[in-house]
Amino acid sequence: MHKQEEIKKVDIPITGMTCAACAKRIEKKLSKVDGVAQTGVNFATATATVEYDPSKVTLQTFITAIKDIGFGIAGSSTLLMKVESMPEPYDKFSPTLTSIFGVLDISADISSKVIKVNYLSEILEARDLMDKATEIVKAFGSTLVSNQQEEGETLQEQQDLEYKALKQKFLFAILFSFPVFIIAMSHGQVSFLNFEGINWVQFLLTTIVLIYCGQQFYWKAIIALKNLAADMNTLVATGTASAYIYSTLLLFFPTIFSIHKNHIPDLYFEAASMIITLLL
Repeated sequence: MHKQEEIKKVDIPITGMTCAACAKRIEKKLSKVDGVAQTGVNFATATATVEYDPSKVTLQTFITAIKDIGFGIAGSSTLLMKVESMPEPYDKFSPTLTSIFGVLDISADISSKVIKVNYLSEILEARDLMDKATEIVKAFGSTLVSNQQEEGETLQEQQDLEYKALKQKFLFAILFSFPVFIIAMSHGQVSFLNFEGINWVQFLLTTIVLIYCGQQFYWKAIIALKNLAADMNTLVATGTASAYIYSTLLLFFPTIFSIHKNHIPDLYFEAASMIITLLL
């Protein structure tokens, strides 16, 4: 039974969620971490709220768990601290600095006497971190000489970058998918689209759409499969890959799926390319 004073609460900004199933998967993963009292993931705000016992589990454990199932963390910044001499003993200094709420990890370059601290700026303000880190450095027999702040992207900034990238892929997908759609819908009735090799044009254009515009669906589906889970990406990847592989086999081996000698089944390249395009 957790005592109320032992429980801490943290809101972790998450990137890479595409549907409610993603939120459920993260929630399930975090709830299995020892020391977690309660967890909830809000897909709309892209935030995981975790209540936990800090004596049993740390923030770093949550970050690792989230990344292990294919998602990212927003708002990570870096503080570079140059010290007069390396704090001693370092094996005690390191966990003390890492124990600051919001710090992800630290590393040190002994030769240049620089300590690198990665932290979540959405949780811990730079000034607060500086004040606490300075006190800890002094407590371990050293002095802070200088510091440099390297700001990371906030959740909103990362979402804006993702939107910009998706918009670019969407416009690219339209450019390459629309011809495939027109070719498929013409059914050989449009003379200038009815020439030997037209199916290879569909194959080439669709391949480009799937590889460049749809790659994120396939990578996320693979990660979900590794974790014995399924989400929207699994559905998209399975459907488009099935249409693409079937059509490709039929293109290379025209009679492989034929019912009789004169029967040549239809290709479905337009299905694969248009699904990717519309979902972007």
